[in-house]
Amino acid sequence: MHYPTHIIDSPIGKIRLHSKDNQLIRLEFLPENFSLPANCNPPERNAMTEAFSYYFENPKHVFQLNIAIKGTDFQKRVWEALRNIPPGETKTYGELARLLQTGPRAIGQACRTNPIPIIVPCHRIVASVGFGGYSGEIQGPWMRIKKWLLAHEGVLRLSA
Repeated sequence: MHYPTHIIDSPIGKIRLHSKDNQLIRLEFLPENFSLPANCNPPERNAMTEAFSYYFENPKHVFQLNIAIKGTDFQKRVWEALRNIPPGETKTYGELARLLQTGPRAIGQACRTNPIPIIVPCHRIVASVGFGGYSGEIQGPWMRIKKWLLAHEGVLRLSA
């Protein structure tokens, strides 16, 4: 089944938003070399794309979008706990695990399968030493995105 998508430009690259019934169901970071086909209309602005524009202008912006994400009851519990971490703050995998009475690896697995990063801010979960991973990766473009998001929210200072 085909669902509406919206592609937005952002400071961390192009992002594709997938929606169904006016609810965000998935966020996808597109490869650096992604380009729209020449015959494609420019992205139209709507409440979803505007919310991301606000966030990239103001890191303290709290998303008020309707979302519909599929996952296990456990994953949904973790994702809801992540949404309660305010911009500019972090928790470790261990801290969130203690809060939810589970293990840090289970928290990491739920973060890895998060279908709506940024909205469900798994970038705010860090290792007790270092940054941990992002979207299942510990280096490369995913970590560049995580570090940028943390810097944008004032948690981290990136060197030029």
